[in-house]
Amino acid sequence: MPTHIGTHADPSQTPAPDVAPRGHAPATVAADGGERLRQLATEVLRRVDEVVIGKHEVTSEVFMTLLAGGHVLLEDVPGVGKTTLALAFSRLLGLECTRLQLTPDVMPSDIVGFSMYRRDTGEFAYQTGAVFCNLLLADEMNRTSPKTQS
Repeated sequence: MPTHIGTHADPSQTPAPDVAPRGHAPATVAADGGERLRQLATEVLRRVDEVVIGKHEVTSEVFMTLLAGGHVLLEDVPGVGKTTLALAFSRLLGLECTRLQLTPDVMPSDIVGFSMYRRDTGEFAYQTGAVFCNLLLADEMNRTSPKTQS
C-alpha cells in the first residue's frame, strides 16, 4: 500500500544548493572532492525531503538514478507528490525539466519534435519536442488508452 507524500513547501521557493548539474562528473574523485560530493548529495536530499515529506527512500533512489544517468518510473495513486518530487529535483539541480501530459491526442511530433517550413527564410526549421531536456516528466500515463501508452 503506497504511503502518502505530503508537500511542505513550494519547490520553486527552495534555494538551489551550490552544485554544478550540467555535464558529467569525472570518473575518479579526489579524497577531498569525495567528501564535498557527499556533502552536496546530503544537502540535495535534505532539501528535497523538506518539499516531499515521508518518502526519503524513494527520493534517495530517484537521486541515485539521476546521478547514474538512468531512468525512473514512479507509479503510485494520484495526488501523492510524484510531480512535486520531479520538479523539486529539477529546480534544486538546475535541470531543464519538461512536463508532457500524455493525453490521447499526443502525437510523436509532440515528443520528438518536427521540421516546419519557414516561408520568410525559405528553409525548414526544426522545432524540438518535449524529450529534449534533462528531466522529462511524462505525466498521467496510466490515464490514457493502451495505444497512447505504447
